[in-house]
Amino acid sequence: MKLSTCCAALLLALASPVVLAAPGSCERIQSDISQRIINNGVPESSFTLSIVPNDQVDQPDSQVVGHCANDTHKILYTRTTSGNVSAPRSLPRMARLPNRSNTLSTETPDTTHPAI
Repeated sequence: MKLSTCCAALLLALASPVVLAAPGSCERIQSDISQRIINNGVPESSFTLSIVPNDQVDQPDSQVVGHCANDTHKILYTRTTSGNVSAPRSLPRMARLPNRSNTLSTETPDTTHPAI
């Protein structure tokens, strides 16, 4: 009986620092990721990193760049402009591509592989 009690107490003593260190590890990982982004030439004022639970990952204009706390939280990267969160794009990406319908095609039709 005493052996099982001692084992249970030892297990709880070893597990509690891990549980208590989880939020700190998220902050440490967030700091490491932030430093890597800054070292790649991105100004600190042009992005934010936030720690969110897994069920809140789907945020607009954000990208998951890390995870922490035994994969129960994600670290999200969001671009900002002048320290403010960027506004959504006014035009979809496809709308900004050049209009190719007015250009002449210089491609030769494929006559060796006719359509079946």
